[in-house]
Amino acid sequence: PLMLALHRRFGALVPVGLIAIAAGIDVLVRDHGMTGIGYVNYVFVWLAVHQLGFFWRERRISGIRTGVLLGSVGLGALVVLSQAGLYSRSLLGIPGEEFGNTQPPTIMLMAVALFQLGIILAAERHMRSRLEDGRIWGWVIAANSMAMTVYLWHLPAMAFGVLGAQVSGLGLRGEALTAGWWLSRPFWILILAAMTAPFVRLFAGIERTTPAPPVGSGAAAAVAGSVLAAVGLGLLAFEGFYRPDGFLGLAVVPLALLGTGAGLLGRLRISRAA
Repeated sequence: PLMLALHRRFGALVPVGLIAIAAGIDVLVRDHGMTGIGYVNYVFVWLAVHQLGFFWRERRISGIRTGVLLGSVGLGALVVLSQAGLYSRSLLGIPGEEFGNTQPPTIMLMAVALFQLGIILAAERHMRSRLEDGRIWGWVIAANSMAMTVYLWHLPAMAFGVLGAQVSGLGLRGEALTAGWWLSRPFWILILAAMTAPFVRLFAGIERTTPAPPVGSGAAAAVAGSVLAAVGLGLLAFEGFYRPDGFLGLAVVPLALLGTGAGLLGRLRISRAA
């Protein structure tokens, strides 16, 4: 409600102001070493992205021309800011990187949002006409019914995929961005999709239904599993998968916490289904 009220009062000044503040914080982090303050950009950057939804909902931004314009602005900002050396070219965290774009977020993520929004607006009319086909719309509904499950559990699947690759020695030895590396990406995607599928099969039913909350030992297992999985994911997000002094060079403790949490939640799901 607060951001909607600000939108109605000040319009485009709200996201512009938020990005200006976020850019100032980026300068403090990058040029003055004030790393801690960077985490407030979780508020400013994502609220700026959030505000774009109001403009779309009111149809103040729509159509191919607007999409091309916003997409060009976003892509141009990405190229200029990264080529000038002000921001990393990578939009994902890289081990050892001094100033990344995700932890904490930088205005590069707003540029990505503009670029993606531009693509969506440019394709919106065509996609709406295609979605009038009941069969296609049915596939959209089916995918959307498990979207949160895929989002929440693709990282554990990737963690176990990396663990398997590290143990077997497959897939992690090539130099990044070489021809061989690019050729191996489709196989990696297929492997990780296959590893995500069991998680989706196990947990998608929870997203589609609203079962009675667990009680007693079931409630304790649900809480413990959720906490362990969340802590494991948090440690992996901040520290990465690799640790030179760890077993097989991996961050064993976060992976163990994640695996234990997933196991507890999986057992709870199976027992309730039975």
